[in-house]
Amino acid sequence: FGALPPQLAALDRRHLEIHDLAVTALLEGDRELAVQALMLDPLTSAVCPPADIRAMFDEMTVAERDDLPSFLQP
Repeated sequence: FGALPPQLAALDRRHLEIHDLAVTALLEGDRELAVQALMLDPLTSAVCPPADIRAMFDEMTVAERDDLPSFLQP
């Protein structure tokens, strides 16, 4: 459908960069990078302070421990 207007491309670029960080974190098993990607999400960061985001991530890794073993805290 062609090139996006600059304002939409900028919006998409940020969104895709956050997803790229999350995928990189998964592939590398990098827990801290995954937390940082979550902290960069505009909806999450709009309603949660960093400590709550980190706690939410910790809860998620426990709930999904079978699929995300590299993210469990030692």
